[in-house]
Amino acid sequence: MLRKLCFLFDIVFEERMLSWDKGAHPQDGIWGKYWYDKLWESTTFSLYEEKESIIDNAYKDILEKCINIYDELYQYRVQTV
Repeated sequence: MLRKLCFLFDIVFEERMLSWDKGAHPQDGIWGKYWYDKLWESTTFSLYEEKESIIDNAYKDILEKCINIYDELYQYRVQTV
């Protein structure tokens, strides 16, 4: 998928894009310490792990609107095949 994205955006793919050093990096910016805990522990991509989410009833309407927008945009996704 990364190769395909690079092609679509006219970026030269390099093997070194597939791994990185553990820890913080200068390009993480000031928000890195709040957002990147899991990333800083990794050195490469990992498989997606589905999580069970529990949504408070107060937010069900917002969730439904978001799902509708997601479903509408889904047809424009980048596919691997």
